[in-house]
Amino acid sequence: MQIAIVAYCNSSDFSPKNKLDSDILKNYLSDIAKSGPQKERMMTQYWQLDEKPVESKEFRKELERYLR
Repeated sequence: MQIAIVAYCNSSDFSPKNKLDSDILKNYLSDIAKSGPQKERMMTQYWQLDEKPVESKEFRKELERYLR
């Protein structure tokens, strides 16, 4: 994903109309990092494990319990 974002930013299609002060972005990212690890959404977790079909009720219940 990071490679695609960098490629897009270096392409002629990239022409942002708004600007964001780098200090604001640094502070925002720093605040997020201070809050600790972020849990991923359910489907992302599924794709990483890739063991059971998406329709598995058992998997979804177990994952929901983990995320809460």
